[in-house]
Amino acid sequence: MYNAKCFYEFKKLRVIVDCTVLYSETPSSVGAHKQFHSNYKRHSTDKFLVGMNTGGAITYISVMHGGRLSDKFITVGADDLLSSLNPGEKVMADHGFTIQDCLPSGVKLFKKDELHKNKKISEAPVHIERAIPRIKQINIFRQEVILSQVDVFDHIFKACGYLVVVNT
Repeated sequence: MYNAKCFYEFKKLRVIVDCTVLYSETPSSVGAHKQFHSNYKRHSTDKFLVGMNTGGAITYISVMHGGRLSDKFITVGADDLLSSLNPGEKVMADHGFTIQDCLPSGVKLFKKDELHKNKKISEAPVHIERAIPRIKQINIFRQEVILSQVDVFDHIFKACGYLVVVNT
C-alpha cells in the first residue's frame, strides 16, 4: 500500500477516523427530533464515521446515525471496523475521539492534539479533514436530507465516499 511521506512516522497506521454530519429535515416527532438535533450545529443532522487509509482512500463509512450521538458512541457501534483491527496496528483520530478504551487489545490510538509537537507529523491527520469535504462537494449533499429518503442518502453517501481519493 502506498503511504504518503507524512505517514512514514506512523508504522502500522491502519486507519484515520473522523465523523461528519449532513443537515437533515427536522422530524415532527419530539422523540425523533431529540435523536437528530445537534446542539453544536443547532440543526437536525445525520452523522457518519469515516475512515481513510494512509494512501488517501476512504476505506470505511459507517451507517447513518442521528446527529445527537457522540463520535465515541458511533465508533463503539462500528463493530465491522473495530473487529478488523489487529494488535500492533494504530488508529489516528481527532482530539475529540476518546476511543482508546473501545479499541481492541493491542491497538494504539494517536490523537491529533498529541501530534502538534512535530510539524511534519502534525500534517498527517489533515488528510481525513480534506477527504470529507470532497464527498460533501457533490451537489446532492448540499441540500437537507429528506427524512423519507434517509436510507437512500445512506447508500449514496457511502458510494460517493468510496469514490473519493485524496492526494496525500
